Amino acid sequence: MAPAIAHFLVGASLLLVGTIPFTLRGDIDREDTLLVVPLGGIWGIVPDFHHIAPVGRDTLYAVHNSSWVEVFALHYSLDRTMIRLLYHESVFAAIALFTISVAVVWLTGRIRDSGITAQEPYHRVVASAGATLFAAGFATLVFGVSLSIQQLLPAIAALHGETGVLAGGLFVLLYGFGFGICEALGLEWLLPETALRVPLRAGTAAAGGGGVVWLGGVVIGIPVLGGGTIPLLHWGALVSLVLYGGVFGSVYATVRGAFL
Repeated sequence: MAPAIAHFLVGASLLLVGTIPFTLRGDIDREDTLLVVPLGGIWGIVPDFHHIAPVGRDTLYAVHNSSWVEVFALHYSLDRTMIRLLYHESVFAAIALFTISVAVVWLTGRIRDSGITAQEPYHRVVASAGATLFAAGFATLVFGVSLSIQQLLPAIAALHGETGVLAGGLFVLLYGFGFGICEALGLEWLLPETALRVPLRAGTAAAGGGGVVWLGGVVIGIPVLGGGTIPLLHWGALVSLVLYGGVFGSVYATVRGAFL
């Protein structure tokens, strides 16, 4: 397993960054984000409770070894062998991630307090591009967690002639940001300005976009490229892509709406 401090810091970092859209919109005070640090840390380290549990250690350990603990701040991935072998490196990487996250949250608060808004046309482009990158990062994380739970990362690598979880994760990263650009363009084209300011409406529309990608890319695309049988009805992939779209649209509308 990765060091406990690494799990704690990764959880704290991810939850801190998760507050950014709400901080930009003014829904969370910067001072309140201090509470996020211990909450996020506990979230990241919960699966390791089996070490100190007074009862049921075997059951808790079995849960700890399940891919479902990926939802606890990437706990499953952090406990992979390749991470365990980088014990000291993982600690320093977690410290660096936490430091960067704190700096970004601080900067976000400064941006909100400055009252910056996108007035000129090119400002709108910059705001939309920034919202796209930020939303794509969030959505790709959720997308990757969903695929990791289903143990699909090696299969994704195999589709591209590669092997291993790391290769699959890199392809997920590339696809995630590529999907984000397509989703943002689609939302800007299909939705009126009023809808683009509402996270629920944008998230619903983008989730529908995830379903379209599943139909074209999974149901038809993979069998065509791989010589398989059409249709390929992989329901887990549908769930992952719809989750991606829902998260992307919601975060995109939240961040974009803070400036436009």
